[in-house]
Amino acid sequence: MRTPFASLGLAPVSFCIVAFCGCAGATRLPTKTETPRGAEIQQNDVDMTFLQAGTTRRDEVFNRLGRIDTGFRNPRMFWGRWSDSKWGSWVIIPTPTGVGGGGRNWRVHNVLVDFNDSGTVQTHELVDDEKDLERKLRELLAQAPPLDLTQPLQIKLTPHSEGWALEGPKELTLDKEAMQYGSVKISTLNVVRISYERFYGNPRLDSICHSLHLAEKTPVGKKFLFCTNATGLATLLHYLQQSGQKNLRWE
Repeated sequence: MRTPFASLGLAPVSFCIVAFCGCAGATRLPTKTETPRGAEIQQNDVDMTFLQAGTTRRDEVFNRLGRIDTGFRNPRMFWGRWSDSKWGSWVIIPTPTGVGGGGRNWRVHNVLVDFNDSGTVQTHELVDDEKDLERKLRELLAQAPPLDLTQPLQIKLTPHSEGWALEGPKELTLDKEAMQYGSVKISTLNVVRISYERFYGNPRLDSICHSLHLAEKTPVGKKFLFCTNATGLATLLHYLQQSGQKNLRWE
């Protein structure tokens, strides 16, 4: 049986689930690393050994880690994000035509760097788990200058599933007291809880998902699922810290 990776000359680790269900397997592949903009980079582009608390300056961080910069701008922090792949998976379903498929498996990584008032690194942390990422982001954003809400802020929305196009409005608009989703207005005081949601499929650098849980039903229901990129997520977390309920639950 020839797997989708046989043409690469790589031996797969495989198993047959049962004869009538087909076979699936995993194959070690040459490591591939990508930036938030989809460009391929080398491992030295994500080398963090130069980061030293009390010594490394902000401009050096942005210069040396610029290729993984998410684009989120805050004077107190740098957020780098990248993905790598070392394995691929494949599946073959026994049909007369031998239907099968495969692709790379990706893992997303983050580095959060905190600067002091003079622009020197205070702390830096590598974060792979997305729930831990949110917790750490909120800690850093709590020390950041408040958002300027004299004009509405717009957050780009992204798909929540691999292979699916975004349905509905493409943006979430934030003002001092409410969020606007299409024609629906959601008061910040109506948001009682925010929870992390898994992205369905291979994780994407530009799509991190959460749900807003509401105290009162709205035209979008009492649970509003949204996905956004790094800049959008950081902005929304900061916004809810600033304008939301003081007893807002983070889960």
